[in-house]
Amino acid sequence: MSKKLFAKLSACALAAACALSVAACAEKAKGGEKLYISGSLQTLYGKEEGYPQAVIVAKKSFTEQYPAYTNEFIAKLNNADEYLKNAQPSEIISSISEKLTKGLTPAFNAKNLTAEVVENCNVEFIAAQTEKENVKEVLQGMMGTNAPAVADEFFYTPSEVISDSATPANVTVYSPDGAPALALAQMIKENDSEIVSYHVVEAGKITACVTNKDEADNADFCILPVNAAAKMFGNGQKYQMLGTVTHGNLFILSTDSPNYFKDGETLKTLIGKQVGVIQLQNVPGMVFKMILNQHNIAWQEVKNEGEIAADKVNLVAIDAAQVGADSQYAAFVVAEPLATLRSFAK
Repeated sequence: MSKKLFAKLSACALAAACALSVAACAEKAKGGEKLYISGSLQTLYGKEEGYPQAVIVAKKSFTEQYPAYTNEFIAKLNNADEYLKNAQPSEIISSISEKLTKGLTPAFNAKNLTAEVVENCNVEFIAAQTEKENVKEVLQGMMGTNAPAVADEFFYTPSEVISDSATPANVTVYSPDGAPALALAQMIKENDSEIVSYHVVEAGKITACVTNKDEADNADFCILPVNAAAKMFGNGQKYQMLGTVTHGNLFILSTDSPNYFKDGETLKTLIGKQVGVIQLQNVPGMVFKMILNQHNIAWQEVKNEGEIAADKVNLVAIDAAQVGADSQYAAFVVAEPLATLRSFAK
C-alpha cells in the first residue's frame, strides 16, 4: 500500500471517528442519558391542591368522649404546611427519627430530605367536610366499581364545645413512614405533654395499628392511605376521617425535558411503550391508571414479560433498583424521595 493511499485512508478513518464523537457529544448534550422529573401526577390530576392521598382518622369513641381535645388536635394539624415551609430538613428529620419503630430504615434521612422533596410531598391539612366530595371522586377514579361506599358519618364534623373538662389520660398517634409522617413533624417537635405518644411505623404495617381485636390497643389518631381508610371505616362507625394530610407525591421520571408530561396529549406519547411503576397494585399504580383513564388513554398491565401492546400504555411493576435511564422503560412513576434522588438537576 502506497504512503499516499495510507494517508488518505487514515484521514477518512479519523474523520469518521470525529463524526461519531461529535454525534455522541450532541446526544450527551441533549441529556438523553439522564432522568428528569418530567411530570407530576398531582398537576395532571387537574386540581390545584392535587388529589387526596393520605388521610388522618380518629377513633370515634375518642372524639365523642374528648371533643375539645380533638378540636385542638385538628388546630395543630392546620399549621403543618406552614411549619414545613420554614423548618430546616435536619430539624424535621430529628423530630421524626425519635418516633421510628425500632429497626425501621426510614424513607427520609439527612441525605435525601431536601426543601424540594418536602415541597413535593404536598403536605397540607384540609378538613373532612371540605374534602368530602374530593375523597369520593378520587376513590371512584382509583377503584371504579370496586370503590367502597362511604357514608356521610365517615367525614368528621367538629363539635361546638363550650367547655370540656375531660382530658384523656393518654393519646396514641400513628403514621406510616414517608410523606404522611411529615404532617406530624411540628406536633412531635413541640409535644410537651406526657400523655401523647407518637409512633412512625413501616408503611405496610400501618393498618395493623387500627385493626386489633382489642379496641383499646388501636390508635386514637392514625394516618392511612385514603383507599384503605375508606375501605375499612367508610361507614364511620369505628373511625372517622378528620381530614386529608397529603395531596400526592408521585412523579413521572423520563429522559424527556422537565415538566414535559403536562397534559393528555403528551401522555399519549407513552402509548406503545413500557412504563415502570413502583407499587403498581397500590396507590401509585391506581393513581396513574386513574389519570390515564381521565385522558381516555388505554393501558394494560404487563406481567411475566408478556406481549407489549402497540395501542396502549404498558405498565410494569418494578422496584427502586430498576429506575434508571439505561433501561427498557420509557418512563417511571415513583414517589419522593426517589423522584428527586434519581432525577438530574434542572
